[in-house]
Amino acid sequence: MTTKKALYGHTSEATAYEVADYPYGYNVRTKIRYWIEKHPRNGFRFAHQTLNPKTQRWNAPKKSTYCALAGVMYLDHEEHVQWTGLGGYSDEKAIKAFVESFPEADITAVKMLAAAKVKYLRGIIDGSIGWTINGVRQPVSEAEKDAKRKDLEFWLTLK
Repeated sequence: MTTKKALYGHTSEATAYEVADYPYGYNVRTKIRYWIEKHPRNGFRFAHQTLNPKTQRWNAPKKSTYCALAGVMYLDHEEHVQWTGLGGYSDEKAIKAFVESFPEADITAVKMLAAAKVKYLRGIIDGSIGWTINGVRQPVSEAEKDAKRKDLEFWLTLK
């Protein structure tokens, strides 16, 4: 079992999580700082930046690609900084694990997705939403409705 210690509140260079003893080249050590950026339209991304030991100036930050729904940094079992995020292709299992592992993470976008999913699933179950092919409304089987009810229970926990 892996343990993850969440790192909240590190959202910019000014509030970054700093590690004092980080390798820089073959035998030099320096500082590194980490943070998670949040963009209103793009989502969350991980950033890190090292201090040049010769000039004592911060190098250009390195930034990951965005995760649209959520993102959080954590310390792994070796006390190394890692990060994880949720995007549009994250499945229910990944979303549930994220929410349980990081209860204080910003999941505003996940809650918005949950509200849309709840509306959609209720529509499928009650018959107000469905497929029409060549002008013929396609019936939803009871097995399909039961599966949608199970999905609905999960999404209601996040709403």
